Amino acid sequence: MKTSIRNKLIALFSVILFAALWEILALALNSPLVLPSIEVVAGRFFHLAGTKTFWRSLGFTFLRVLAAFFITFILGLLLGFASGLSEKVRVFLVFPLSLIRGTPVVALIMVMLFWFNSRSLPVICAVLMNLPVMTDGVSKAVRNTDKKLLEMARIFDISFWRKITHIYLPETRPYIEGAARTVFSQGWKVVAAGEILALPRNAIGTLIQDNRLILESPSVFALTLCLCVLCIVSEKLFFKAFSMCLVVARKLHKSSDGTDFVKIENDFPQQQSDITVENLSFSYGATNETPGQLVFKDLSLRLSGGAITALFAPTGRGKTTLLKILSGLISSDSYQGKVVCPKVSFIFQDQRLVSNLSVLENAALPLYRQFGKKEALKKGKKFLSMVGLLEKEKLPAAVLSGGEKQKLQAARAFAYNTPVILMDEGTSSLDEKSRSELWETIETLMAKNPRTLVFVTHNNDEALAHSSQIIEF
Repeated sequence: MKTSIRNKLIALFSVILFAALWEILALALNSPLVLPSIEVVAGRFFHLAGTKTFWRSLGFTFLRVLAAFFITFILGLLLGFASGLSEKVRVFLVFPLSLIRGTPVVALIMVMLFWFNSRSLPVICAVLMNLPVMTDGVSKAVRNTDKKLLEMARIFDISFWRKITHIYLPETRPYIEGAARTVFSQGWKVVAAGEILALPRNAIGTLIQDNRLILESPSVFALTLCLCVLCIVSEKLFFKAFSMCLVVARKLHKSSDGTDFVKIENDFPQQQSDITVENLSFSYGATNETPGQLVFKDLSLRLSGGAITALFAPTGRGKTTLLKILSGLISSDSYQGKVVCPKVSFIFQDQRLVSNLSVLENAALPLYRQFGKKEALKKGKKFLSMVGLLEKEKLPAAVLSGGEKQKLQAARAFAYNTPVILMDEGTSSLDEKSRSELWETIETLMAKNPRTLVFVTHNNDEALAHSSQIIEF
């Protein structure tokens, strides 16, 4: 509270200092044509504000700014996501975006005067000048999206649309909002510049130019300050309203998802499948010129279907790499040998949950594609009940404890209809109590939904206590 008051006082002092300097310069120059005083500018503004021409011009200018913003925002999102997801698209867009970025605003407007009428030119110029900002911001945010969450989405075969809406958009939202704010504020400047040069009817820029030609400096200053204030105020109000709309839309979306808990009988019959690895050889960073770092050399093993198997080895021996090969995260083109493994689900070592989604949404996310949304939420609730998290279904996953997040991962993995579940040191980050509770949860899930479970560990006691077979390598 004290910090907020202090910041407001500092901001107020900045405004007062600016006004004082203006008045001092105006008195020193003593030339109203060059720099009229604040009192004269304020008086001229109130005079202009009493005319219909001013308000009509202001309204049309604001509509042009909004039109330019929405066009830029939509195009920037589409191009940004396309270039962020595809390296080919990104490289293709480098030249046109660089060309636009390097073109001075005035030069662009003068060229556009040959092609477009005066009414549309300010909007088109604002779109072109701001499109690189929006596109680059979105593209960089998409490329920096958490790769571990994308691996999770790949394991659980989450649809492209749900990856966009549930992973990319939440991850990139702060960067998109920052780029959008920049585009909105710059839109005022470019639209005004376009109006000043194109002179459309009903435009603040046209009023500025008209008053400049008849040497009405107070009017020019008044209109310019009006644009500055409107830019600042409208940005704050617009994005506050936009955020409120997002909150309302999210609440409506969640309310439409609500389903009462319905007890579902065991609709996951026992599924057993062996896993076979023959003569597996793999090196990280291997190319035609360099051998890379050797991880496996002619590794062969067989994991019994329906069993709980512990892969026991010291740190750095390649346990996680083996799970990535079994799950398909490392493609068959990257290694030599034969690997036979059915579709898997995964309990990750790190808590790969979408933090802004609820506990239920995280559990159901992989199920939408298999069962549809309504049934997915029912099944998600069923497995949350099994792991003791049903009461927390509406909470954001981010607020769960470490042990609860791993239980949620277990619920998600078992809810996903696959014969094999892989666990990559899922207890390594937990204390003794949480580790014990997680294993109790997994044993309960295994009893009600038998699967093949393969977990890696460097803890010998854990391997002995919780597996029916141990494979050391």
